[in-house]
Amino acid sequence: MGTSVSHEKHGTGKVLELMVDGRTRVLFDSGTEHRYTLASMAKLTLALALTLTLTLTLTLTLTLTLPRHEPTHTMAELYLLLPAYHSPLPAYYPGTSPPLWQSSRGLTRRPTSGRG
Repeated sequence: MGTSVSHEKHGTGKVLELMVDGRTRVLFDSGTEHRYTLASMAKLTLALALTLTLTLTLTLTLTLTLPRHEPTHTMAELYLLLPAYHSPLPAYYPGTSPPLWQSSRGLTRRPTSGRG
């Protein structure tokens, strides 16, 4: 049932029912309905209906190109520019305030030796 058939005079239609008495009931696209015995089934041909389903899948790929970071100074230049990193002494001079030091009590002034 549901098979598409074609008749020379009535056009295309669909098989609705295979009846108990052996006839085949067909509803044509024109709206008319006919019943065919086994002997008259030769008037009908199988109508091949081609249904094409097109599925379109769109894949979008984004590429982000970041500029390469070029350093402005070499490590040796930075070492020379920052004397506190290569000086064995604290980064302050006599007469100036000592830097803050990290301790268990938070940021504090470095304890002095009691001189001066």
